[in-house]
Amino acid sequence: MGDEPTATSRREFIWAAGGLLLVASLVFSPQILHPTDLVVGRQHGGRNDLTAQFLAMRTFPREALGRGDSPLWNPWILLGQPWIGNPQAAPLYPPNWIAAALGHPAVLSWLLVCHQIWAGLGTYLFCRRLGCRGLTAWWGGSLVVGAPFFVAQMGEGHFNQVCLAAWIPWTFWAYEGWRRRLPAARCWLPICLTAAVCCGHVQEAYYLVLVLSLACGVEALVHLLKGRAFDAVRLLGSWVWIGLLTAGLTAVEVAPIVVHMQQAVRGRSFSLAEIAALSPGWDHLWQLLDPFVLGGPDAFEGSGRFYWETLCHFGLLGPLFAAWGMLAGVRRAGVLRWTLALLFAGLFAFGPHSPVYALCHQLLPGVALFRVPSRMLFLASVLLASLAAVGAETLWITTSRRKARTFWGVLGLVALCGWIYCMAAARLPANPPAWQLALGQPSAWGWLATGCLAAWLMTLRQPRAAWMAGMLLVGASTIQLAGVSQALLQTVPVSGLRRDAPLLAWLNSHALRDYPRILARHEHLSDDEANRFRLCKLCGYEPVPLVRTYDLFDALTGGREIGEQMLGFLPITPQHWNKPLLDLLGVQWLVTDTDAGPLEGWQPIQRGNMAPLVVPRGSSPSEVPFVLYHNPTALPRAFVVGHVDVLRRHEAFSQRPKQWDPRATVLLDRDVLPAGERAEFQAATIIEYGTDRVVLEARLSAPGYLVLTDLWYPGWKARDAQGRELPVLRANHALRAVPLPAGEHRVTMTFSPPLWWLAAGVTVLSLVLWGSDTWLSFRRVAACDGATPAATPDPPQGQP
Repeated sequence: MGDEPTATSRREFIWAAGGLLLVASLVFSPQILHPTDLVVGRQHGGRNDLTAQFLAMRTFPREALGRGDSPLWNPWILLGQPWIGNPQAAPLYPPNWIAAALGHPAVLSWLLVCHQIWAGLGTYLFCRRLGCRGLTAWWGGSLVVGAPFFVAQMGEGHFNQVCLAAWIPWTFWAYEGWRRRLPAARCWLPICLTAAVCCGHVQEAYYLVLVLSLACGVEALVHLLKGRAFDAVRLLGSWVWIGLLTAGLTAVEVAPIVVHMQQAVRGRSFSLAEIAALSPGWDHLWQLLDPFVLGGPDAFEGSGRFYWETLCHFGLLGPLFAAWGMLAGVRRAGVLRWTLALLFAGLFAFGPHSPVYALCHQLLPGVALFRVPSRMLFLASVLLASLAAVGAETLWITTSRRKARTFWGVLGLVALCGWIYCMAAARLPANPPAWQLALGQPSAWGWLATGCLAAWLMTLRQPRAAWMAGMLLVGASTIQLAGVSQALLQTVPVSGLRRDAPLLAWLNSHALRDYPRILARHEHLSDDEANRFRLCKLCGYEPVPLVRTYDLFDALTGGREIGEQMLGFLPITPQHWNKPLLDLLGVQWLVTDTDAGPLEGWQPIQRGNMAPLVVPRGSSPSEVPFVLYHNPTALPRAFVVGHVDVLRRHEAFSQRPKQWDPRATVLLDRDVLPAGERAEFQAATIIEYGTDRVVLEARLSAPGYLVLTDLWYPGWKARDAQGRELPVLRANHALRAVPLPAGEHRVTMTFSPPLWWLAAGVTVLSLVLWGSDTWLSFRRVAACDGATPAATPDPPQGQP
């Protein structure tokens, strides 16, 4: 391998893309065979984050725009929440526009598959930049296309995470070119980082920037130790400039998210004990040989709680060749740099079980904000695949062929003997330990023997044998990874997704006039159905809930399993919910699984069965029973109340509903109306209820407060019929209130994401700076090329 990047022609790139497309068609064959299906995992009966959250989130803009609204605020789940500013909405990521425009559920699955191919292409170019020829770089890309950790994340429906991970190899490719001072890489590096940030999951983007910043810092330190202070300052200064450009380009995406996180629950640091509960243990290293040695996603017995978050399998051939690549190429700066990055990422992924992570948790800002450090396995998968390609390349061009041939021949014989022994040995005992189960798998030894044969063929002097070895590597690893993928994934046909339900249509016909809320678990009313039927659903899937929403659910549930109740994953037990607070929030309808008998304050309306939310292909559907109740004492969604009770800053809201009548008083930080006669409780009228605009009418006999039982959030403004701006106060801890004098009023509330337009200006300015910087870089290179004689061409790869 040469020190300089290996150039890739357009024809080679097209051939590589076609080859990776073929690999993807084998790895994701269920999706290829059923192109209109939705890809899911085999756990939870096909239910995952894709069906619970992202299907609704990606189609919400289509539903809103179809009604003539702007998709800025989602009023249909929880108490309402911002869509622009939600950390996982990713409104500026172009592939999400495709999902919103087409609206078909299968589009999300195809976007996931396309992102896997995109990740493979990025790895191919990264390997080429490390000096690999086309075939070995293609093999490195194929290892990423079918990377088991990526596939496991797809199975759990982690759409944003997989999309972001697809940009990791492209960022490595751009970074490697940037540090070699290639002008095109200086152009692409901030773009790749911006794309990663805009995918909608900050954790992986943070890990990516962390690894690259550490790599840059270590390289600058080496320059200083060698007495090249100017090179160190230039390197760090250029990296800071790239960071500032990226921050400016992503400002329009990040600024609303910063506001959201200031209002959210998960703005705190996690302790090592909390993080250890979701981190893989050292027993997960046996997954290197068998991905199911600790069980599968539906029956997991390892540490870390979730299979898809702790899977330490990279295929069987990749780690073998990556180890050779790290050892054989340790003297090369490029290989050594990425070897250290791989070791850091791998050790970091084990969380508090590793001293590397424990040290980072104490010293590096931001590390403690994320509770699943195993997401670093995204980066480890890419780096391992790239170093595996480097290992195959070193075998192809090695000058010590006899030693390498002897080593791989002996190792292959050992693997073959292991395979023969496992095939001939007696069956494993019941419940064997993980090490015995992993070492007792004949398939593991068989794949290792195949890899050793390929390596041995590469050490021969015949080019044809080397090409055969390369094709054997690609074919064997693709078959093995495809087997893992098919064990992890299944598909759901469109007919297996509930698109219509008589109960929801009935609720829709009874809810459009005054927009009452509905208390139902996810299986009875999903977030996507709430969007499509315009039903205000009290529960909703939001992994990063807002603090005031969480506080209300704390009071609603009496502190019982707040998170699971808020997500809507647990059966509804009406006796355990705070009825007066449900009345305040306008919950008129309740859907339960079974008839709970006579319930005080609830009237049974109808009973029946409805189709399940998700039915995987080949499964038999079982209907879901339901009982619908009506709440006659629920307050209207908008009402007027005159008297005020001050809720002090540090007073616990969860204790207030027991001694407070919302029909008599409204809880405010302070009373802004003048003393004197106040309005009595009466209902207001909702004239218009949209995603970013609410129009209310109210008649007051005396000054009072117009209360809307939607979430208070920065960015909501109110105006009267004459266009005068009115203050929007935080009422009853989490809701909105507008102070009004006596008389008839028409109040219009509108939402605009805080700081969005200012951040948009910063992004536009950064685009101008990025374009100018790119133009100057290319012009500087052109000037240098014109002033210096042509360089002597490099010798062919592998020749002195």
